Amino acid sequence: MEEEEGETKGVEIVGAVVKRSWGGSVRTSALAILPPPEFRAVIEGIKSKKDKTFWTVWPPHVNVLYPFISDIQFEAASKVLEQALEQIDPFTVSFSSFSFFEHNKKCTVILQPDNEEQKKKIQELQSKCQECFPYFNHLSTRDGFVSHMTVGH
Repeated sequence: MEEEEGETKGVEIVGAVVKRSWGGSVRTSALAILPPPEFRAVIEGIKSKKDKTFWTVWPPHVNVLYPFISDIQFEAASKVLEQALEQIDPFTVSFSSFSFFEHNKKCTVILQPDNEEQKKKIQELQSKCQECFPYFNHLSTRDGFVSHMTVGH
């Protein structure tokens, strides 16, 4: 595909599926859902006491795709995602139930969406994003995608 004004070279949108060489994933980038600013302080209060990675640059979030693309590709990716997600209606999610993931001898404490409908909405969103970026499937390969917000390690 040749570069034309207003287009990004190498991107071809076919329905919601994108054919493009996005390059490798980077661990400094994620496609994520961020809670509204008024809720971040509450979550950060929990994380500051219970999360050894609290000092990192990551605000409270729900990862959709991680690792993701490098920041120089964000503009092209946003165009792809905008088209792919236009059929998904806005939705609200509440997180008030705690759970955990076990990894070997360690655990990650998480907040989960309050009900199955909310989990399904996030999973639908994640699935659409995964269709656009099929090689960025780290979060959906082992046991399938689990919508959650990490609050402690």
